[in-house]
Amino acid sequence: MITSKDVANKAGVSVSTVSRVFSNPKMISEKARTKVLKAAEELHYIPNTTARNLKMNISNTFGVIVSDSENPFYLKVVREFNRLPSNKDIKTLIMFSEEDSEKEYSDIISLVSSKVQSIMFTPTSESNEKIETLLISNQIPALQLYRKKFNAIDSLIMDDGYGTYLATKELIQNGHKNIVLLDYKLSIPTHRDDGYKKAFQEAGLEYDQKNIIKFSFEDDFYGVIYNLLKNKKHTAYIPTGDKMIHTLCRCLGDLDLKIKEDVSVIAYDDVTMAKYINLSAVSHPFQEIASTANKIIQNRIEYPDSKPQEVYLKPFLIKRDSVKNIK
Repeated sequence: MITSKDVANKAGVSVSTVSRVFSNPKMISEKARTKVLKAAEELHYIPNTTARNLKMNISNTFGVIVSDSENPFYLKVVREFNRLPSNKDIKTLIMFSEEDSEKEYSDIISLVSSKVQSIMFTPTSESNEKIETLLISNQIPALQLYRKKFNAIDSLIMDDGYGTYLATKELIQNGHKNIVLLDYKLSIPTHRDDGYKKAFQEAGLEYDQKNIIKFSFEDDFYGVIYNLLKNKKHTAYIPTGDKMIHTLCRCLGDLDLKIKEDVSVIAYDDVTMAKYINLSAVSHPFQEIASTANKIIQNRIEYPDSKPQEVYLKPFLIKRDSVKNIK
């Protein structure tokens, strides 16, 4: 782990000077401060704030960075993680990056600075490449959840391609061919479109590439989905995530269209609304995710130099009452 002594040696100053630069910079000359900050950046040094956080017992804290606060997936994983018997005394510090790479990097620095026991995060689409070096240099056990961005960091990934395969296959078996996949446009692929295509190919059917619609987080979900429904060309939809599922349901209501009777829907994520209005949904094994994440992190703590793990878990389909058989 990089220490203040390492920074002092590189900058050619005393350890106390390094300490003052990060605790009381007004006491240090601009020249000395510049040298220390330059050395710290080159060494990927993060100042130790453990002493300031002693009362919080933050060294026994698990850090989590959530990329989307509107997606209940992450909080369900954290809830199950905290319920594990081995984690009953661990505190959880949650931060929200909201798919903002600068915020994510700042959150990582804050957690490393606080000397948390470990960090679990979902890399944003444009994650700063420095994160990998930062975590490894400071020997912080970290786990990439849901997406893999960094090869040197452990990852636990959901097989989204399998999830959309299950949803699309269910719709095809009920006679649907004009199926719209509503997904997100990300630089880290989820492979949901691969699962969609596989189900069509397996059934000996051709799929229309135009039916795979990907949104950025800033796009007008409502306008696009409203117009798709208004044209009444498609018989089924697979919306991804809480926001898209809610938007689809809102558009259906505004057009006076009924789920199953007019349009079949399988939600990708078993959000609260899906349960409430009886939508079939692709869900995730949250207890298994939490226990697997815990095993990976504990293994990294015990064997810090071991080869990075890449583990995949499969989602499953919950059949309710939102798919019409049109054969």
